[in-house]
Amino acid sequence: MHLDEWIYAMLRWSSFVIYETKKGFASFYIFGEYSNTSVPDSYETVVSNTWNQAASNQSQQEDEVVSGFQFPDNSVQFDLNIPPNDSYGYVYGDGGEQFVQQNNYGVNAGKFDLNNPVDNSYDYVFGDCGDQQQNNYGGDNAGQFDLNIPFEYPYGYNAGQQQNNYAGDNAGQQQNNYAGDNADQKDEDDADEIDPEDSYPIIVSFEADMVFQSRQELVNWVQNRGIEHGYVITTKRSKEKPIWLQCSLGGQYKSVATVRKTGSKKIGCPFELKGSFVSNNSYWKLEVKNPMHNHSPIENLEGHAYARRLSVEEKRLVGELAELDIPARNIWAALTKNNPEKKVIKKDIQNVVQKINKENKVGESPMEQMENYFKGKDYVYYTNVNNTTKAVEDIFFMHKHSYTMWCAFPHVLLIDATYQTNIYGLPFVQVVGMTSTNQSFAVAHAFISNEKTENYAWVLRRLSDMLEKNMQPRVIVTDRELALMSACKQIFPNAHRYLCRFHIQQNILRNCKKHFLDGEWKEFIRFFSLLCESTTEPIYEYNLTNFEAHLKESGRGEVFEYVHDNWLKPYRQKFVSAWTNRTINFHQTTTNRVEGMHALFKKDLPSHRNSLVKLVKFVDRMVNRQYTEIKRAFEISIRKVMNHHRNVPMFAGVLRKMSIYAIDLLSIELKRKDLKLKKYGSTCGCQLFTSCGLPCACRLEGLIMRYAAQIPRLFYPYISKIKDVKPDGHCGFRATAAGLGIGQEDFLFIRNQLLLELRMNGNIWRRVFDPEDRGHYDAIYERIKFFGVGRAPVEHWMQMPEAGFLIAQRWGVIVHIIDMAGSATIFPLLGSPEGVETMLAVSLVFVDSSHYIMLKLEGSYPMPTVNPLWHSHRTEWAAPWYDLYRDRIIEYENLRRPDLNIDPHVYYVG
Repeated sequence: MHLDEWIYAMLRWSSFVIYETKKGFASFYIFGEYSNTSVPDSYETVVSNTWNQAASNQSQQEDEVVSGFQFPDNSVQFDLNIPPNDSYGYVYGDGGEQFVQQNNYGVNAGKFDLNNPVDNSYDYVFGDCGDQQQNNYGGDNAGQFDLNIPFEYPYGYNAGQQQNNYAGDNAGQQQNNYAGDNADQKDEDDADEIDPEDSYPIIVSFEADMVFQSRQELVNWVQNRGIEHGYVITTKRSKEKPIWLQCSLGGQYKSVATVRKTGSKKIGCPFELKGSFVSNNSYWKLEVKNPMHNHSPIENLEGHAYARRLSVEEKRLVGELAELDIPARNIWAALTKNNPEKKVIKKDIQNVVQKINKENKVGESPMEQMENYFKGKDYVYYTNVNNTTKAVEDIFFMHKHSYTMWCAFPHVLLIDATYQTNIYGLPFVQVVGMTSTNQSFAVAHAFISNEKTENYAWVLRRLSDMLEKNMQPRVIVTDRELALMSACKQIFPNAHRYLCRFHIQQNILRNCKKHFLDGEWKEFIRFFSLLCESTTEPIYEYNLTNFEAHLKESGRGEVFEYVHDNWLKPYRQKFVSAWTNRTINFHQTTTNRVEGMHALFKKDLPSHRNSLVKLVKFVDRMVNRQYTEIKRAFEISIRKVMNHHRNVPMFAGVLRKMSIYAIDLLSIELKRKDLKLKKYGSTCGCQLFTSCGLPCACRLEGLIMRYAAQIPRLFYPYISKIKDVKPDGHCGFRATAAGLGIGQEDFLFIRNQLLLELRMNGNIWRRVFDPEDRGHYDAIYERIKFFGVGRAPVEHWMQMPEAGFLIAQRWGVIVHIIDMAGSATIFPLLGSPEGVETMLAVSLVFVDSSHYIMLKLEGSYPMPTVNPLWHSHRTEWAAPWYDLYRDRIIEYENLRRPDLNIDPHVYYVG
């Protein structure tokens, strides 16, 4: 008996045999301790010797159990679900001087560990050299086979040619030849000679009388016919007309691999068909060259790549889904959902995707790929190239839809950078805006090499160039990234630059949370939020005092010092509402919109190591989605009326003309007007008007309509606020306090300051008001001097224009006295406008013949004619005031001719 016959007999006896069945399992596990020099002469000898030797090493012999099930040919297939009983009782591996049996079966079976190498007497090595082997079969906890552990076996490695003949009970003879690297080679002429008696009988009939209209139709029919019966038919060779078809296992594989370990399923199957084109009748016919196969039908087509090949349409679908970064497992589910019979695995899809990506990137560098994508999608893009290295350091790009949306809504920008998005580790900068429907949109994006001022400045300069002929942003919100803040100041000097409250709060949390318990921390955040939302500077000072007292009383003075010294003192004008709401910012006090866009963007990314062109593709999809959603919101706003808006008379003229979001803000302001302004007598604050440009509570109250007839119409487009005050004889002083932003309840403070001005510059004011010394100066002083409780008598009402001159000089402001009979402007008499960054104008409107209200004008409004007394008594240093506003004064004179000659007449009201 040959060695391989003996091995086969041993394996079959132990129910762990290799041979071909429909569901065969391959194994190379050997039992026993025989060397090549001690091979028994016969199968019976093997059984006898093995049994006796095992019995000598066991205290109790086990009954022989052959685990498996019968096939029609009476062959036994090993069943891994049934534990075999080792009748030999041999040790698996070398246990030293003594044999150690480790056969454990049943529920608590041990695990077969392929990580521990096996050393047996036949020199069949499984993995590295080792000392112990563990074999455990069956049971719920049966061992797992690790196919990642290499093994060696004698067939194919320096082995001579061997011939094994195995005979089953009813099976025909089978001939297996194994050749090693140095083995004798078979004669190639003999390879194609197949004994028909030893070949599997053909079970697929290919009718020779069938005709086909095209070659593809012939190929499809043959392949489908073969697959139905377990054979995969492939193209052997093809010319323009004839085509030869063969079994997928036909031919001999010649490996050209030098590093990778390769293999082949080819076994020289002789089956062959030929398709020929009949030119006379213009059809294709099929000819069977060899009907025989030398193997059984294929049980599982999933194991043959040709049977899993995707069609052209399926490949196109895979490419489209992969372009959307859909995982291969989900693409597989989509392909097999409607075609459950489709034989395809995830690896096939990955191979198709890899091939498509390779074809798209042929001959292009990563930068070339991105530039080609920009050009194909009509992007505006710029690159910043290092002059020395010629390497691209920064990339700026803007989608065409982003440009369209930004031109419509350029007022507010939110800027932030995110990280871990690309294989180069470049920070990814996103610039975000918002629409009138309260939706966010991406304005522009950039990859920068460093987070330095020059990098951010380059990005913002490209952004500014895009709006050369349009409105520049009014507000820019960032976190406290000093380089970014510096770049914003450099590129957009006229924009208001604010800080994100959320990032400030997170910074405070990291540094101060340790001083609080959970409940105390929530109370601290409530106090801090109240401080940030202070509507006016006096309210801010009041809230700051309470904030400080609350912390120091609880023994947390160091927390107040940190918050005050690091945030409130240097940056309060960049995040407290009393300053931020002085300009239109649409309630944007944080960068949460851009942070949210970061999160959505990263959620779609398959990983944090993406190519730049892949990120650009994600941006493209995101912007297109945003553009669609924004257009939808616009269409809803002009077509849809909300039920809670329908029955509000004030909204009748704006329905379907304003966004639903804006009308909702007005609806909230109406409720605030009724609750706070009327019921509790609170002040308006006008934050909705100053931050969003919408009528605030006081405007909704109808003040403009009430005094419209007493205000010159040329001021209408510039009115941002009308403030009525209490008519108690102090109205002029109350309106002045409101115009200065300190609250009408501080009217006594105004009286006191005007008296102080009269005393300090008495000589000047006597010359202005009483040049002939008739006591007019003293009369003005006594009129202002009233600090009694209750209504002021008429002799203590404000008198114009004298009070206007005192106000302008005391606070260094411009005073407008507006009256239908004649309006006037008063500048400070002594001071110069040089060095004043923001000039404040106090406009007092004379109404109802005895009452003053405060009017807030914004923009380049026409400025009333200057009172002649100012021209007569101004100093040389004050002369630039007129030059500074000359054009606006001339504009007013052209619009209102009756007001050209204003007499300095005296009138007073209470």
